[in-house]
Amino acid sequence: MKKLRSKSSQNVDLILTPSVYEAQIIGKIVPNSKVLVILPVFFDFTSDDFEEKHPFENRMDIFFLGGFGHPPNVDAVRWFVSNIFSKICERLPRMIFCIAGSNPPPELYALQDDGIVVKGYAKDLRPLFKRARVFVAPLWYGAGIKVKILISTIHGVPVITTSIGNEGLNLKDGQEAFIGDDPEMFAVRMVEVYTNKNLWYQLSQK
Repeated sequence: MKKLRSKSSQNVDLILTPSVYEAQIIGKIVPNSKVLVILPVFFDFTSDDFEEKHPFENRMDIFFLGGFGHPPNVDAVRWFVSNIFSKICERLPRMIFCIAGSNPPPELYALQDDGIVVKGYAKDLRPLFKRARVFVAPLWYGAGIKVKILISTIHGVPVITTSIGNEGLNLKDGQEAFIGDDPEMFAVRMVEVYTNKNLWYQLSQK
């Protein structure tokens, strides 16, 4: 497939890709190619004043969204519960970890308790984002643009993700999102965003 794509890329005027990261890879494989990055998702969106209608104080959930027919999403939830959730429960006693997305396997439903809710498929995501204070995307493998992160930023919910989650989006760490691969730092930053109102609004606006 790599040979086929490389050959095809040499016989076209322009190559379109959804990711800055993928554009860099194409540039190495086909050095003289002309590559244009176009994100695959577009929103016709007008701000509805999240600060007034859905203030920080009314948001209690940590939110994850993903189709669970895709193994990286199952892995991400499993990793978060195993490595992060137990670290933050005492710090955030009123927190709920809300998991939404189609086809959750039995192992995810088995995680449900007082602090973890598995919603499954949700036709309308807006109520879930209105209750979300932090969106987590602890992805460890997978490719392409992570649409779940784009959707969260559109809803003004601060994102904490990994390097893989940020791949192709290039969100600025500490300004537009928090990006980190260390479990301890992931937990610290999550608690910081969850409890610091001023920081929350800064990230939400960015």
